[in-house]
Amino acid sequence: MLEGVQNDFPVLKNHPGLAYLDSAASTQKPSVVLDAMDHFYRFNYANIHRGVYSLSEQATASYEAARMRIARFIHAKSPENLVFTRNTTESINLVAATIGESMVREGDEIVVTIMEHHANFVPWQQLALKKGATLKVVGIDRETLELDMAELASAITDKTRFVCCTMASNVLGATPNVAEVTRLARKFGALTVFDAAQFVPHHPLDITSFEPDFLALSGHKMLGADGFGVLYGKSEHLASMPPFMTGGDMIENVTIEKTTYSQPPQKFEAGTPFIAGAISLHSAIDYLENIGLDRIQEHETELARLADEKLRAMGKVRLYRNANRIHNGILPFNVEGVHPHDVATILGDMDICVRAGHHCAQPLIHFMDEIAMIRASFYLYNTEEDVERLVAGIQKTLEVFHK
Repeated sequence: MLEGVQNDFPVLKNHPGLAYLDSAASTQKPSVVLDAMDHFYRFNYANIHRGVYSLSEQATASYEAARMRIARFIHAKSPENLVFTRNTTESINLVAATIGESMVREGDEIVVTIMEHHANFVPWQQLALKKGATLKVVGIDRETLELDMAELASAITDKTRFVCCTMASNVLGATPNVAEVTRLARKFGALTVFDAAQFVPHHPLDITSFEPDFLALSGHKMLGADGFGVLYGKSEHLASMPPFMTGGDMIENVTIEKTTYSQPPQKFEAGTPFIAGAISLHSAIDYLENIGLDRIQEHETELARLADEKLRAMGKVRLYRNANRIHNGILPFNVEGVHPHDVATILGDMDICVRAGHHCAQPLIHFMDEIAMIRASFYLYNTEEDVERLVAGIQKTLEVFHK
C-alpha cells in the first residue's frame, strides 16, 4: 500500500472526511503540479514561439520540454510525434476530421468496440454516416467482459480503414490486447486509433511494443490540469494530414493568395495553447514516475479487489467484474432494486464521491442490459478507509431502500 500520499493533495487535506472515488472522471492534483503552474504564471509567463525576449524564450522552453517529457513517458520516437490538444476527445476528432475524412469512402468500413467512450465512438459513427461507410461494432464476451478477439478478427476486412479501440474501458476497466488489435488491423492495412485516457494514468505504456498509428490521452486523468490533451501520431501520417484548425502560430507563410503551414506538430496547434497545461502534465509525470506506475497499479488494484470482496459479501450488490480480472482501480456495480443515481446521491451526502449513469458509454451500458451503472474508481491517493466508507455507504443505502 502507498502511505502518506494523501498529504500531497490539497483537496484531500482540506476535506479530511472526503472519500474521493471518482478518479476515472478526473483526478485530484498534487501540490507539486499546482505549484508548477503557479510558478509559471507568477514568474515566467509569456506567450510562446513568438517573442525574442527572455520570458517568451523561457515559456517556449518549458512548453517544448513538456513535449519531450511526455514523449519519453510513452516511449515515442520523437517529441514531434506529439500534438497538444485540449483533451482525448479533441485528439480523436482531429484524426477523424483530417486523415479520416480523406481516407474513408462510400462502402468502406470503420471498426470500433462496444466498450468505447463516446469520444472514440461518435466521431467515427458520424464520419461513417457522412461518407456512406459501414460502422462495425465489436462486442465483448458476456462472461469475462473482455473484448471478443475472435469477433474483432472477423470484423476487419480489406474494406476496413480504421480500427478504433480503448486501451482501458472507463466503465469496466478491461484492457484489450492492443498488440493483437494492431496486428489484426495491420494485416489488412487499416490504421489504429487507441484511446489511452484511462490506461496511461494506471499502467506503464511503451508504444514501441505495439506501434499504434494514433493514440490519445488527457492530462486531467493523470494529475494534470483539465483542458490539456495529447495526440500521438506516426510521422508519416502527421506529415500528410491537413490542419485541423487554422490561424496563428501554425503557419509558415501567408499572402493574400495562399497560406503554407508549419511542419508537425505545430501545424495542428493553431492559436495560443494552454502552456500551463503542458507544464502541469510534465510535473504530473515526474510525480507519477517518482512513485512508480507499477506500484500505483498494484495499490489501486488491491483496493478495488478489497471493495469487490466486501460488497459481494453484503448481498444485493451486483459486481460486474470477476475479481481476478480486476487489474486497475475501476469497479462498476449496482445495488439491487435501487436506481444508480439514488445510490450516488446517498453516498454523496456522506461525502463519498462516485459516478453514476452511462459514463459516456451508452452502447456498452445497453449491451449489458442496464439503464445505468455506479462506478467507484480508486487511485494512488485512496486508502482502505475509503473502501470501508464505501461499504458503509452501500449498507446505509440498503437499509433505506430495503427496510
